[in-house]
Amino acid sequence: MDKQVEVKYNAGVKAQQAGEYKKALEYYRMALEIDKTHFESWLNAGSIYSKLGKTKKAIICYQRAILSRPDKRAFYNLAYEYFKSEQFAEAKRILEKVLIPHPDFLEAHLLLAYTYGKLGDNKAALHSVEKALQLDSDHRGALTAKALVLFHLQQFRQCEVLVNRLIAQFPNDVVLERLKASLLLEKDDPMASAKVLKKMVNHDPKLKIFQDSLQQSFEKNPEAKERIAKKYAEKKAEGVKSRQDLLDLSLLSFFQGDAEAAMDYLIQMQGD
Repeated sequence: MDKQVEVKYNAGVKAQQAGEYKKALEYYRMALEIDKTHFESWLNAGSIYSKLGKTKKAIICYQRAILSRPDKRAFYNLAYEYFKSEQFAEAKRILEKVLIPHPDFLEAHLLLAYTYGKLGDNKAALHSVEKALQLDSDHRGALTAKALVLFHLQQFRQCEVLVNRLIAQFPNDVVLERLKASLLLEKDDPMASAKVLKKMVNHDPKLKIFQDSLQQSFEKNPEAKERIAKKYAEKKAEGVKSRQDLLDLSLLSFFQGDAEAAMDYLIQMQGD
């Protein structure tokens, strides 16, 4: 490697690790001005653009990386960008291509499984998941993917056995809990399903983040908080006359930051 390329590239890596993405991209650009075929600079620039949500630029970087060296990492990253942008046929083409010389590439098998699922081919998805599990029978992501595929294939009994086993190993896993709730609905047990969802509230970071955002918003706008509190008090005073009243109380509770009360109202609604 040219000494100047190495210096610029290493500076780019240091800046990237520090979260200084603009500076990192500038260093990678300087390295590529000296050597347009420097694989690692193209690869790292692509990962930065991906993190910044600039999919088109990420795709270009990964394509240039592949021209420099047909490395499986660049193929996988390129396929993932196409997957994220819902270009599933192109993601499928790339993953199938890279798996020919790299049949032991577990992550590629998994991404291909999800890609087949998006394309509506759940049998092919299950086949890809099984390929991944042949490489690592205890792989958590592959086992979770298998449970999801079994659900979509309506193999509910097999799915339930696997989900229960995984939840015992990985309690409070949001994906598995949601899948369990869906299975209970399939068994026509909405009360049990709602209780699983209630349990999730305290463990789902997205729900917590959303609630925190609401609380911050209310702190900046106390009038909005007062209006919701007043509406909640009025609704509660009116009494529950219909399922819609329960739904309204659930939503108002959630917007006040009381997720547990919100789920209690949903459970009551399911039981009506």
